[in-house]
Amino acid sequence: MRYSVVWCIQKLASARGPDRERRYLKTFAHGNADPGDDLTSFWLGKSLLISPEEQMQFLLRLYQDSLPVKREAMRAVREMLVQPPGRVVNAAGEHPFGDSWPEGTVLGAKTGSATDRSGLEVRWLVGHISRGDRSWIFVGCVTGRAGLQSDAAIDLAARALHEEGVL
Repeated sequence: MRYSVVWCIQKLASARGPDRERRYLKTFAHGNADPGDDLTSFWLGKSLLISPEEQMQFLLRLYQDSLPVKREAMRAVREMLVQPPGRVVNAAGEHPFGDSWPEGTVLGAKTGSATDRSGLEVRWLVGHISRGDRSWIFVGCVTGRAGLQSDAAIDLAARALHEEGVL
């Protein structure tokens, strides 16, 4: 999950088929729930569209154990999302995430990168931070022209979370 192994996700989506994939997306209320005709890239700026607000709602349900799957599955996904202290790791490597974290901070996060239908590049960082008995959900989304930095959403989220006193 952390390294965004696209070929694995492609294989799983293809094995499920378009009808089953559409049912899953609708059951999870994930964006417009449209896998389109290409099961190998519908989430990479193609037919599946999701807003930052919809991402936030999905994350809230994941971290509140209210998705329509077993709690063990949600716990396993949350554990896969945990990042090393002070960094976010993805397929492009390790990226610094803030200057320093307060003691006991745990970050669970997932990056995303695509080119949307209009040709704009889109960078995501969505996640959850916990520290003691407090927790926060966040969504960072940056769009821009060709050449947008791969870590643009990571930098945006780190800055915003620091400014808000979360990090």
